Order: sequence, then C-alpha cells, then structure tokens
Amino acid sequence: MKLWTKKSSLPLLLGFFISLYLLFGALPIDQDHNHDLMARLMDAGHYPLFFALGLLLIRIGGWARTRVFLGLGGFATVVELIQPYFDRSESLDDLFYGILGLGLAVVLDLLMERRVTPLAWSLFTASALLFFLLTLVPSMREWRSIAWRSNNFPLLASFENTDELRLWHQPRRDIKLEIRSREENPSDHLLSVRSNSAEAASVVYLAGDLDWSRFGYFSFEIFLPNTQGQAANKEIPFHLRIDDNEDCRDFDSRFNVLLRLHAGWNRIDIASAKIQDGPKQRKLNLARIRKVYFFGEDQSALAFSLDNLRLSE
Repeated sequence: MKLWTKKSSLPLLLGFFISLYLLFGALPIDQDHNHDLMARLMDAGHYPLFFALGLLLIRIGGWARTRVFLGLGGFATVVELIQPYFDRSESLDDLFYGILGLGLAVVLDLLMERRVTPLAWSLFTASALLFFLLTLVPSMREWRSIAWRSNNFPLLASFENTDELRLWHQPRRDIKLEIRSREENPSDHLLSVRSNSAEAASVVYLAGDLDWSRFGYFSFEIFLPNTQGQAANKEIPFHLRIDDNEDCRDFDSRFNVLLRLHAGWNRIDIASAKIQDGPKQRKLNLARIRKVYFFGEDQSALAFSLDNLRLSE
C-alpha cells in the first residue's frame, strides 16, 4: 500500500503551508529587537510561500489555475484584513507579494503543459529570480540602517547618513520626520520632528537591544523653536522615556524623566546610573536597551529637532 500519494499528501502539505503562513502572517510574534527588518523579510517571504502553495494545489491537488489564483488570493486578503485583531497591522506588500507568487505559479504550470524553448525557460527563471530580488530590496534598506547603528555605536545618531532615518519611527501618522541641514552650519544635519495636528510632536528611536551598560552618560542635543513668542527663559516641558527588552508598558517599569527645556538648542546629559535606577519596580537592563521615546507635553512642542545622540564614558 502506498503511504504517499497525491490524494494523501495534499492535506498534509496544504496544512503545513497554511500553518506556516498563519504563524508568520497573523499571530503576534515578538519582533521588537529589529522590528522593521523582520517585518520586511516576512513580507518578502510571501512571494516564495504562495508560489510553492499555488504550484502544490495545481500540480498535486489538481485544482484549476483560476480556482487557485482567486481562492488563495482571497484567502491572503482576508488574513491581511484580520491581522489588526491579532495585534498586527495589515500590509499591502504582503498581499502584493503573495499574489505575485501565485501569478508565477500559474505561469509555470502553463509552461509545463506546453513545449517551450530553452529561451522561454531562461526568461521565466530570470524573471522569477528578479522579482524575488525586488521583494528583498526593502529588507536590504533596513539591513543597511541596522549595519550603520552597529558600526557607529556608541554614536547613536548624527543624521549625516540617510540610512539613519529608518531607525526612527513616528508614533502617529500626523508626525513628519525629515533629515535637514542645520541653519548655523548647512554641512551639518539634524532630525526634524513636526506634528501636523494640535498634539505635541513625538518620535521613537530604535536602539536595537545594544549594550549601554559600559557607558556613563547618554547625551543628545534638542532644539525647540520659539513658535509662540514665549520668553527666552520660559521652561518648556518635554518627556524622555527609555525601554529595555522587558515589558515596559507600565509607567513604573521603565525610565521616565520630565525635562525642563528652553527655546533654542539644549544639551542634555543623563547618567546611566540614573537611567538604570529610574523604574520604580525594578532596575532597567542597560545591557539591552530597545527604544527611546522623545515627546512634548503640550502645544509648546509641536516641533523639535534632535542631533548628536551618543553614549560616553
């Protein structure tokens, strides 16, 4: 008796591919270490996954090509729509790469049913590889930013390289991030953070779980414009939050500090010991710092700029 036939193997293989897709496409997975790189790699993974799954259903399952393309395309669309309910966000890249993989599976099946020249096979293979390389382009961009962070540590940001921008996230859609020249020195650059709403501006730096424990100070420069005609000596409240690799959702489980700034450039130096002892519930793990949040308190900080973030002894 044959234990491995088309009919018996189809449910097993189909179940494997669908489980794999749901695992990496819908379930909440901890990607905070290098979130964007993992997300882009998972986006690119939809291309070979749906290519293999589509070819499986056509060649082994005997499904019609139209049924496979529409059925799996619909399945991928539904998964993307329900991802927000699984602590994930929908991604048009996921859907596009999946449908691209399905399309290639259909084309390959057509070629396998016909007598085609070696040139046609070569063109198909080259196209398939080219499409796959194109799906990896966003991942390579994220990798360059991570490489910059590792190679320049303990310098955290100088904004002299556009790859740095991918290490910074806007927590709201109305936040605009831009690397700009400093007015007093056009050859030097800064990060401009601007809110396009009535809420204060904010930005998040992805620290990548790098080790801050060997350094004595975290320093940075921050510029606040005098947009409301306030007196030069008027204090502007501004918040800084630092997370490690633990659960930092509770206020007392992370480092929080209220800074009293002034319009213009401010130089901030914070001792590592103060950061470590900041949480009330525990000590912050300086060996694995994950995120740094910068955010204003009110409309006095609708915009700000950052520069020269570094660790020092």
